[in-house]
Amino acid sequence: MKLDWRDPRSVQRSVRWAVLLLGALLITWGLSGLRFTTIALEDDSTPEVAPGAKALVRTLADDDFTLHRGALYLFDRTGEATEMGELRLARLVGLPGDAVRPRVEDAAAAAPGALIRFDIGDTSLVLPAEIVGRLPDEVPADHVLLFTDNSACRHLDSRYLGPLPIERLKVRVLGSLGGLPRS
Repeated sequence: MKLDWRDPRSVQRSVRWAVLLLGALLITWGLSGLRFTTIALEDDSTPEVAPGAKALVRTLADDDFTLHRGALYLFDRTGEATEMGELRLARLVGLPGDAVRPRVEDAAAAAPGALIRFDIGDTSLVLPAEIVGRLPDEVPADHVLLFTDNSACRHLDSRYLGPLPIERLKVRVLGSLGGLPRS
């Protein structure tokens, strides 16, 4: 098919093909770094991501290392994970430099087992009063705070580990399919 600049239909057809090709290239580029992985049975962020769900994830490198507050990430809690199945699911709540403030005047005097409200950056969370001494006043540089959506999950997050180095974040969860029904 040869382009004839004098024929409007030929120009239109060529422009359509160019737009389609450009669109396909942009879609392909935008989808780079996407893959599916299975969420560990110990993890639960229902209804967003259920245990055993297939999750669509994107690597941090393909995300231009941009951190998204409120997004779910799979992270390496020990720094020694070698497989995706060893990563755990948690929500990014605190970014480097965010202030971490309990809302009660004397949080240290709160009764054991009590829940108190924390302001972390522009996010407000209800967390156990026992973690008041475990969290810093400010998230250190090159660190983040990650919290599971379901506190009954038996793995560790920033409630127990404190701020985690950013390099422990491996992939951002973009969405999920299926999962095991909750009993």
